[in-house]
Amino acid sequence: MVNTEYCSIHPESDDYPHNGARLWDESNVRNLSVLCDHVHEHGALAGVELWFEAAHAANHETRMPARGVSPIQSDEYFLQSCWEMDKDEIRGVQQFYVAAAKRARDAGFDVVNVYGGHFRAIPHQFLVPFCNKRTDEYGSSFENRARFWTECLELVCEAVGDDCAIAARFGFDGVREDQIISVQEDAARFIAHADHLVDAWDFQIGTISNAEEDSTPSRFRKEDAHADLVHGKAAHQATGDRNRVIREPLTLMVAAIQSGQLDIIGVARPSIADPFLSRKIEEGRLDNIRECTGCKICPATVWGVGSRLDERPSENRIREAIGLEGVELFVVACPKDVTIYEEAIKSAGSDSRLTLREVTELVEEAALVKGAA
Repeated sequence: MVNTEYCSIHPESDDYPHNGARLWDESNVRNLSVLCDHVHEHGALAGVELWFEAAHAANHETRMPARGVSPIQSDEYFLQSCWEMDKDEIRGVQQFYVAAAKRARDAGFDVVNVYGGHFRAIPHQFLVPFCNKRTDEYGSSFENRARFWTECLELVCEAVGDDCAIAARFGFDGVREDQIISVQEDAARFIAHADHLVDAWDFQIGTISNAEEDSTPSRFRKEDAHADLVHGKAAHQATGDRNRVIREPLTLMVAAIQSGQLDIIGVARPSIADPFLSRKIEEGRLDNIRECTGCKICPATVWGVGSRLDERPSENRIREAIGLEGVELFVVACPKDVTIYEEAIKSAGSDSRLTLREVTELVEEAALVKGAA
């Protein structure tokens, strides 16, 4: 199966400038249907992770305010928070999931994953007491904190369960005691609580604020470091014979399957390094596999702090400006962009051709001219 990463289900969950998928409207259905068609051409299944962020939703592009479980400060974005939803607004978010699930089905996805991992999705935040300070039927007790996620799963199952498999990516454990969902306690309880609604559990370790728990390269941590959390423990016992998924290094895939530790192996970064990884394993071409080096450029690209491109966006803009006849002035709107574009102009060798100015400078000059007149 080829799976998207997090896929926003509504403009209120806008992660711009980070590079995530979207299922906001029919235009996104058309775009993602191309992905599904190509995946199906290779005999694979296509899966999508439905994501609504809540407290961490900066919404830089849509400018929409973020709703959430309780009015807490994001520990990911500075000065970012959300308002506490009332029950009607909770129903609204659940319908966002239903609408996105239907779009996913129409796009051709075979598996719909109601994502609740990394502390970044609202189902996860309802479940964690650190985020959930509510005193109504969606807060306090375990059953109440689990209610939002189980209701979402029920609604998604009803909407597309006859056409798609239903998965749940579930993040638990980690080093932050205030955000932890213990595998022996609430994790096992939730798996047992919602197991009848889920065709495949997708386990993930750690939170957004300690991502090293989830994705540390094997050169910094022993391989299969999460084995104790999923093999012979509460999570394994709760799921019984149901499918269990977790990300593990390539070298231990076969052992994890043969031992019964896992039923399905999820390989995000190894499959980025070698898109035909699964086929090579199937065909026994193990020596031909291009292994992931743990360089971290793929998450860096997603989060906007690195790029696999030969040309930076600023350099691209300068090249476009140079190609326009008669352009001698390049104006930037933000002071922080001045240094970026100064370097881009130097890289292009256009110091003598283009003059860089900040828009506030032009406004000040215009005000002075008007005053003098």
